[in-house]
Amino acid sequence: MSKIDALKIIIAKSPAQCAEAAKAITAINKKSPWSDMRCNNVAIRALEDPDANFTEDERVAIADLMGETETEGRDYMLRVRLTNTEHAELEELAGNENLSVSEYVRRKLFE
Repeated sequence: MSKIDALKIIIAKSPAQCAEAAKAITAINKKSPWSDMRCNNVAIRALEDPDANFTEDERVAIADLMGETETEGRDYMLRVRLTNTEHAELEELAGNENLSVSEYVRRKLFE
């Protein structure tokens, strides 16, 4: 089951986390660097939601997705300081190519 499929289950069955799950899907689609964290937080809160009516199989599938990241075995994080304008421009450039900011920067660095 994909993260988006799990989030769709959360939207359907956890009233308290419906809006946050929808935002997490948007973050995934935009390749946000925060999408993994957002998904994990939504999953945790949804599984704790007393009003959610997940089946046991759905609970297991949602729990299995928590903690998965798409770092492709990368061990190092590079921190760079940017102005708000520079950051906005970088996000726009990455978005124009349907890439996350990280993937866009890696490609530009190593072309």
